[in-house]
Amino acid sequence: MRRPSPPPVGIIGARVWLTPGELDTAVQAATGRSNKQIAGHLQVSVRTVESHLQRAYEKLGISGRHELADALRDRPGP
Repeated sequence: MRRPSPPPVGIIGARVWLTPGELDTAVQAATGRSNKQIAGHLQVSVRTVESHLQRAYEKLGISGRHELADALRDRPGP
């Protein structure tokens, strides 16, 4: 019996793949907060913020912070 094919990645929606920490960090970065401000708000280190953002960029298929708002807005949520 054949297994059904998975849906195309574009249909799934990026937010499904981001962890809660990655999503919180990405949303705050998209609003213009600095890594230091995000770290203080989430009570984590700046390095953790940097790691969350890097993983979010990879998962969203973008190269940096300047693309976050569009990437988060253009993809359907879970």
